[in-house]
Amino acid sequence: MVTLDRLVLFSTASFTIAALLVLISISRPRWILSINEGETSLGLIQICILSSLTSHDQQCFIANHIRSVWIISFGLAIGAIGLLILTVLLFLASQYRQTSTVEYGRLTGFVAMIFLCLSTILFPMGFDSEIIGGSPFQLPTDYRIEPLSFLQRLAECLEYSSLLDQAALANTSIERFHLLTAFIVSTLSTHLERMSKPFNPLLGETYELKMEGNAPFHYIAEQVSHHPPISALHVRGQYWTLSANVEPKVKFHGTNVIAISEGRWVLRIKKKTSLSRSSSQSSFQSCTEEEEHNNNDDKIEEEEEEYTWKSPTVLVHNVLFGRLWCEFQGQVDLKHTQSNRRSIITIKSHSWFASQSTKTAEMFKFTGFIYDGKNKLGAFHGNYGHCYYAIDNMNDLQLKPSTIRCSAGGHNCVHLNSNSLVSTSCDLILLPSSRLIWYRDLSFMTDNELASRHQYYFFTPFAIRLNEQIGSLILPPTDCRYRQDIQYLEKGDIDAASTEKHRLEEQQRADARKRDQDFEALWFIKDDNDEYIYTHKYEQRIFDHCPDLFSQPSHR
Repeated sequence: MVTLDRLVLFSTASFTIAALLVLISISRPRWILSINEGETSLGLIQICILSSLTSHDQQCFIANHIRSVWIISFGLAIGAIGLLILTVLLFLASQYRQTSTVEYGRLTGFVAMIFLCLSTILFPMGFDSEIIGGSPFQLPTDYRIEPLSFLQRLAECLEYSSLLDQAALANTSIERFHLLTAFIVSTLSTHLERMSKPFNPLLGETYELKMEGNAPFHYIAEQVSHHPPISALHVRGQYWTLSANVEPKVKFHGTNVIAISEGRWVLRIKKKTSLSRSSSQSSFQSCTEEEEHNNNDDKIEEEEEEYTWKSPTVLVHNVLFGRLWCEFQGQVDLKHTQSNRRSIITIKSHSWFASQSTKTAEMFKFTGFIYDGKNKLGAFHGNYGHCYYAIDNMNDLQLKPSTIRCSAGGHNCVHLNSNSLVSTSCDLILLPSSRLIWYRDLSFMTDNELASRHQYYFFTPFAIRLNEQIGSLILPPTDCRYRQDIQYLEKGDIDAASTEKHRLEEQQRADARKRDQDFEALWFIKDDNDEYIYTHKYEQRIFDHCPDLFSQPSHR
């Protein structure tokens, strides 16, 4: 009789437990991600998500496309468990019978360990670009996705477009820089608590948004390229025009995702001298009127100022496990192209090695200066989830930090390690000459409304309106309001949204294979600098030649 080694028994039991854990990890939700209680949980096979925008109930389902690597890993884990059970039986047989089966047990145990090792190696290989975002903004509908297109998400940058109107009326260049820099900061404020991802636009997809009131603007965007993905936009405001080519690139680093937005933003503002010739009521032209007066918007008029900048990098933490949160990194350089003046925003980054007090003091904070060449003309600071303050007296920068904190209205994003669903107040130490330029305004929402924002993707009232129709205007069939996958998700039908999203993606691939020549955008044209420039043809509202991107093949 062969004495069974205790180490062998312990090893066999340990590998069996490990194999079971692999199976549980693959199949069960809440292993990879859990954002807030009652929201989204993601397993490698089963996924749970809110069943509607206004309900706490979750709907759990199996994803339409389980990763083949995970299926292999699952099979290897099951095989390892079976071989380990056989190994135990062979060892027990050698203990209580005269036949020697130890060698067979060692062989099956060795093969079981190989199977388990292969399973654990293949297991993380399933996290490729389609799952964690290696391809720009390409996540399955089964994951945490919001009922908006990326073109609509870009339109959210205009929520505080009134800052651009104020900048055009500013009396001094420094005040204009403060207002423009505050506008850039305001475009960052909605992203910190928005962990959901918009739908990836189809090639040729468009979005139009027309806002009236005190800060009117007309926004037009088109997905002009698929590889690489490029979104082009043009906005006409009361005293300004804004254009951009946005090329998102996403990289995966361990448990973090880095999102880089290539392309620049170009803002053209009318000088105050030209504004004095017209009243504020008549200064806002529709794009059609603009085309009649200026058929070439790319040339800088004599009475215009041009400013350019690039978006900062976004770092998303804990994509695979832990509490999901994001921050911005790097610098934003706002340049006045007709002079040496610029504004540089320096964003403070999170550091794991800093003390907790330092983390709290610097989280989501920024500082910066306004320059003329190398000379500092002004300074500013703030919290990019909440507020922007100009520092009117540069000598205040030499003072020791005070205990005065901002008390203005507004609502900050949910802070790191905070479990509260209610947005926190401002957390910024002020200087004696700190002057409020902008703050995030959710003051018209009640505490209950703020506390329930997680039920509808932390949308602001501005974002909720993005899927509404524009009065009586006829929209082209390429407008993303007609995307049925977005409509399904907005109604809480996740399965239908996932199926429709997959159909549209396959349809887009089929159209690309049939295309004999390179795709040409309808409303933007590429210039000599490889930038897409708006053609002003959209306002003619002749949409007969627009492709029917979202209909079923039988209706196309």
